[in-house]
Amino acid sequence: MNNSIYFFLLSAFIGLFMSFKPANNLKALTIQNPDVNISEEKFTQNLIADLPKNPYKIGDYYNATAYFKCSVGDTNHGQQCPGGIVRRGNGNASVVVLYPNGYEVQYDFKNGNVTSTYNGDLNWGKSDDEWYIGIDNKLFIIIPDAAVYGG
Repeated sequence: MNNSIYFFLLSAFIGLFMSFKPANNLKALTIQNPDVNISEEKFTQNLIADLPKNPYKIGDYYNATAYFKCSVGDTNHGQQCPGGIVRRGNGNASVVVLYPNGYEVQYDFKNGNVTSTYNGDLNWGKSDDEWYIGIDNKLFIIIPDAAVYGG
């Protein structure tokens, strides 16, 4: 398999994994390929370097922090948005997200509905354990149930 395709697929998988787990929880990971040999430490450093800084801190106000698949201007969810999570129990939570364009949006989950602090046309739906949310056909994000309920 071509090295660039291999790395792309691995990056996509790790990006998905990272949206649910902090980077410091990665288990021992070494890519075993005759042409590629990246240590866990170097791989983690490269992965973290590609993520935007998460301004939200656990303990200040938030129960958890995470990165969410998001996008600005199209629905591809090809970016990572940092976020802070406040869980209130029973599926009620607030998730504050910082988009790459600098917009900060709070999504409130209550009684199976989603509302937002952003003044715009909010559309959302749920598929399996993921919430697909869009605002004004401009801001798009996927928020997993694990962020809302914990886990």
